[in-house]
Amino acid sequence: MNSLQEQEEKRQKEIDAKLEMMNEVRKHFNNHPGMLLVDYQNLSIDQDSNLRSFLRENGLVVRVFKNELAKEVVRTTEFSGASDKYLGSLITVFFDTEEQVMAV
Repeated sequence: MNSLQEQEEKRQKEIDAKLEMMNEVRKHFNNHPGMLLVDYQNLSIDQDSNLRSFLRENGLVVRVFKNELAKEVVRTTEFSGASDKYLGSLITVFFDTEEQVMAV
């Protein structure tokens, strides 16, 4: 196998991996009617861990995405207005009902 063919195969694997990640991220945005962004930059490790645990215990789905990947995906969803908010250290919190959010 020559190096050009190896490079092309490597590039294709990278593209396939990115598409797979994008599809996984898209599933979260498409499967939940609500979403919040939480900036965790100034939280300690313990505070961050406690926050994530608390949210999960209350039925919310907590995810951290690469910002550029999230921006690209969000632009194609009903949450497109949030695409410019993906800056810095963010937790994306998905919910199914307003009651879930109000409870926390």
